[in-house]
This record gives sequence, structure tokens and C-alpha cells, in this order.
Amino acid sequence: SVQGDSVMAHDTVNNKLLYVFGDMENSQYGYARVVTISGATVTLGAKALFFNAAGYQGGSVVCIGSDKFFIAYTADVGGYMYGTVASVSGTTVTFGTQIVINSAQTYLSKQGLAYSSTTDAIAMIAHYSSVNYLWRFTVSGTTITNDTSAKVTLTSVLNDGGGSATTSHIVHNTTTDELFVAWKKSAGGSAAYGGVIEMAAGGGGGSFTGGSAVSFTSDLKGMGGVTWDNTNDRYVVVYSVDADDYQYYSVASTSSGVTTWGTSTAFVSVAGDANFISFDQSVNKVVTTVNPDSAPYPRNYTTGVVSGTSATWATPATLTSASSSNFFTLYDSALE
Repeated sequence: SVQGDSVMAHDTVNNKLLYVFGDMENSQYGYARVVTISGATVTLGAKALFFNAAGYQGGSVVCIGSDKFFIAYTADVGGYMYGTVASVSGTTVTFGTQIVINSAQTYLSKQGLAYSSTTDAIAMIAHYSSVNYLWRFTVSGTTITNDTSAKVTLTSVLNDGGGSATTSHIVHNTTTDELFVAWKKSAGGSAAYGGVIEMAAGGGGGSFTGGSAVSFTSDLKGMGGVTWDNTNDRYVVVYSVDADDYQYYSVASTSSGVTTWGTSTAFVSVAGDANFISFDQSVNKVVTTVNPDSAPYPRNYTTGVVSGTSATWATPATLTSASSSNFFTLYDSALE
């Protein structure tokens, strides 16, 4: 039995995935294990303990170089948010010293981290005290440095950052080194927003500078996720709306920090939730899971091909025929 968010990140250099989860069989502690895939064969390394206190609630993980990952996570223990570096050798995982990132009740989404190899820095979006914040970290070996002077509110860089990090997502554009954020505004209306953040190389107070925050819908019900289509240089966000509970998408283009959205359009006309989305660059398609809100509550997926600021979607196919938890999608570049 798994507690909290279960997440994965892919090391494209060594073709390894790190799976991070809370283990109810072991006092709800936080564990990680290496996953390798060859053809249709999945191999799991041994479970490795990184958080040895009850109440692990999950978080996010990102690859930060060859055989190295950064894990950010929350726990019932004081409601703190923590961070640690995971190093992989073969199928063995070891961890650096754990740090406290924030000593208050903090919330972090599965897509709350992004890594810039250009600046060799990690960006994180998380929520506490009714505000979304951006953090910046650097890593040397297994030592994490929290660039405290870079911490800033999403409101200050993208005009309207109200909401919670469980409905906020961040992706990295490897071409421009920009960070694109999409989020749901929880207070003062249900409108969802998107915007561009540019992360400077120097760190400190100038690490994040904001582009324009532009709303992609005024009728948001559930925030699904956002991905970057690196073939067309477009961002795609999926979500559900209040009007009919259908799953919708919007496509954004950016230029000099200015975001332009295409029309909000339903791609699955069945009541339910749009879930997490990723981009498969081997076939130039976005892939998202969708969850119909009617018995037997299957979990489906569909693919979309982006053109301009619109997309053409395939008929959804079934992943599981009966009720299951929400799925998190991840692209593995070695399995093209």
C-alpha cells in the first residue's frame, strides 16, 4: 500500500528512472527505488529509505544530471517541506543530508520541480500561507543550497499567483531556458492562468523575472497538467470546466515573455477529469490520461498532435477498465 504521491523522474543519460513513494508497509516512511525498462521487461532495484518518520505525504522528483536526482517532499511531521539528493549507482540509491526547505504546512504538486542544466539550478513551486512561492536551489555533490534570496511569490512575477501548489505546474523549456507555469486561481474566482518565468543564471534576488500572465479559461473546475511540445515550441495544458465537466485543452505560444493562448476546446466530451500530460518527442504527440466520472470509472488515455495553437486528438483508449487512482505520465526517451 502506497501513501501520498507516487512520482518518477527519468535519467536520459543512463536510461534509469527513480520511483519515489510512501510505503504503508514500513510505517508510512519515504522510499525510493531504481526502475529500468528493457523492451517489455521492468526491473526494480531494492527499496531505499530516505525519510524515516511516519507521515510521509509525497512531493516531486527531478533528474539533475547523470545518476543524480532531487526530491522535495512534505510530511505530517510539523507539516514541514524537506529536500534531499538521491545518487544512483547501478540499482543502489544513496542520499545526501536532508534539509528543511520550509518549516510551515506546505503543499507541493507532482509537477512542482524543474531543472535547468544551463544554470545548473532547480526551480520549485509550492504553496503555504495562501500564497504560491518559487524557490531556487543549487546542488554540489549531495549538498543542497537553498538560494533563500531568490525565493519569491508567484504573484510578484506573474501578476496573479493566487491558488495552491497542488493545482500549479511548472515545465522547463530547454531551448530558451524559460520556465512556464500554469495554475488554478483558488480565491476570487475560478479562472486558470498561464505565464512565463525566465530564470537568470546568477541566482539571488534576480533569479526569476516574470513574463505576462494570461488566463486560458474563466470556467476552470479541475487542473490537469501542462507540458512543453519541443517540436512545435508550444505549451499544452489540460483541465476540466464547470460548464459541462468535460476535459478541455489550450495551447500557448510565447515570445519575449508574452503568452498567447489558442481557443479553449473540449477534447473528451465525457464528464470527468483531465489528468497529467507529457510529450512524446519520438512521435511528436502529447499524451494525457483522462478519468471518466461514471461507473466503472476506467482510466483512459489519449494523444494529441499540435498545430499552431490547436491540436487534433485521438479517440481515448483504455488503460484500466475499473476504478483506480490517478495516473502520472512520464516520457522515457530511451524507449522510442
